[in-house]
Amino acid sequence: MSVEDRTRATLLAAAHGIDPDTEAMFANVETAIHRHTVRRRALLGVAAVVAVVGVVFGSSVLGTWPNDQDIAPAGPPASDENTILPGTDPAAVIEAYVSAYNAEDIDAVMALFTEDSTIVGHPTLSDAVGLDAIRLLTIEDRQMAAEADPYAISNVKTDGDTVTWDHTWTNDAGARYCVEGHSAVISDGTIVSWAFAEPERCN
Repeated sequence: MSVEDRTRATLLAAAHGIDPDTEAMFANVETAIHRHTVRRRALLGVAAVVAVVGVVFGSSVLGTWPNDQDIAPAGPPASDENTILPGTDPAAVIEAYVSAYNAEDIDAVMALFTEDSTIVGHPTLSDAVGLDAIRLLTIEDRQMAAEADPYAISNVKTDGDTVTWDHTWTNDAGARYCVEGHSAVISDGTIVSWAFAEPERCN
């Protein structure tokens, strides 16, 4: 029998034959003892749970935590000096122009130029400097071209930032023109300057 149980039994035995006030006092004492017992048992239960969790968690962490020898020093990401970032390859910029031109996507075309860009040597249109002039030239040039894929390039070569290529261009009447030696200077994925070569009828 626990201490609390023995105390409770003594109090109950003593309570027989005494006046009501004293009996009430003993009842209050018994209630306080009961509450203390319940509280102590609850605290012991919580302590046991915490101890178990601590053992399990601690063993898990200690078993997986890396030591200093396991941690490799962080270094720069591996890189390939020959890798060209998307959009900066000069030849890819010209190919993007061809795709946008053939798709009649004027906004995509203009995204390849800047306010300082120039186009010179167009066979029928005036030279263009800046975005507004280049937009106008491109719209007028595309209106004269065949509807489906009028522009095709070949023999693309890159020398630093300069790209040269040959192309064929078909007008809205079906006439094809061949040009050798177009050139453009590319910087940071945009066309800085574009120089047309003299076209020749090829059909």
